[in-house]
Amino acid sequence: MYKKSITLILAIAALILLIGCSKQPQKETPKEEKTKVEKIVKKGDKLEENLNEKYIHIVENQNDTGTIYYFKNNEIILLYGYHADSYKIEDRKSDNNLIYNLSSKEFGNPNNTINSFLHLSQNEDETLNMMWNCENGNCFEKNNLKLLTAEECVQSIVSSYPSYKHDRNWEEFGLTQELFNQAYDEIQEEELSKQITEEEALELCKEKVKDVWDADSLTLGTDDSGLDKVIELNGHKYYGIYYINDGMAGDFRFCVNASTGEVFFQSSADLQSLTAIDEYLQEFN
Repeated sequence: MYKKSITLILAIAALILLIGCSKQPQKETPKEEKTKVEKIVKKGDKLEENLNEKYIHIVENQNDTGTIYYFKNNEIILLYGYHADSYKIEDRKSDNNLIYNLSSKEFGNPNNTINSFLHLSQNEDETLNMMWNCENGNCFEKNNLKLLTAEECVQSIVSSYPSYKHDRNWEEFGLTQELFNQAYDEIQEEELSKQITEEEALELCKEKVKDVWDADSLTLGTDDSGLDKVIELNGHKYYGIYYINDGMAGDFRFCVNASTGEVFFQSSADLQSLTAIDEYLQEFN
């Protein structure tokens, strides 16, 4: 009887041990997958957060403020020369990138609505790639764009267009007159600190053209000769250098940028344009 009880107990213990060993551990994969998805969504949302109240400045031509993209809550405002276009964000898709479905009123024809799509992606260096598709045919792609604060945007405008005089009411877009005044002062101080002397400008010019022109016949302009010594063009300061032959100045002059030392050729027939000296000298090769 006693032996049978022990045998029964051992059999039950073996059965319990067998069941315990055969039980499969619970998988935690669903929890891991859920965490991974949440991280992806947060990354896309973070890109959109970074855009709010920031700017992108794109310059296509000189002597132009370019186009300023201002991201503000549920709209994107484009600032041009003397008008602004507002694009309302109708829909958005977000993962690692952003796709906006936009609508706006046609400039000059407010009864007509234009639909656009804006695709934004962020690079490892935090610059942005932008692709704009509009149903009116205005489509383009730009890469490696910097996302700017209001102060950085104003500095970018003034740096690319030094002669620009701000006379627009952009206060509601965060680009205040105070920021423009500050940028003008900083650029002026920077240019003054970098400026070369007129004698240095003359030597730079002689070195550039010595294989084509007699360097000893080059001279700086003087106020009493009627030949401008200092030339202001597009907000930049230049030193005027002239070729003198038999006491007469030629119908052209060289202009040396007082800040950068770059040398340019300028014809008396067009005093509003400059030709880089290397490009001009190619005519003599």
